[in-house]
Amino acid sequence: MRKADIGSATVVGIGMVVAVGILISMLLTIALVMKAGAVARTAADHAAIAAAQQYTFGSADPCATANTVSQANHAELVSCMIQGQDTLVSVQVATHTPLIAYAHAYTRAGPVQCE
Repeated sequence: MRKADIGSATVVGIGMVVAVGILISMLLTIALVMKAGAVARTAADHAAIAAAQQYTFGSADPCATANTVSQANHAELVSCMIQGQDTLVSVQVATHTPLIAYAHAYTRAGPVQCE
């Protein structure tokens, strides 16, 4: 065996460990972004339904209700507006990753027309 080859497996081993570490970091980042997206969609749906219910029955400010519900679901209300009988809600959730700061979700809720 030549002396120049001594220690070359160590370099390859270190390279493999670094590659696996980068792969795991990427997978964790993707998982955090997907989780934040699911939380944002759930919070937007719940906030829009609650606001639409409040608007339909006229018992409270629909957007204040949407804000309360979105905060209870760990999201921040970005916008809320009433369009006709529908409530349009947009929320965002922090992903806690350096690459993508927030996951956003937008939804609409209101009465369904019977035919």
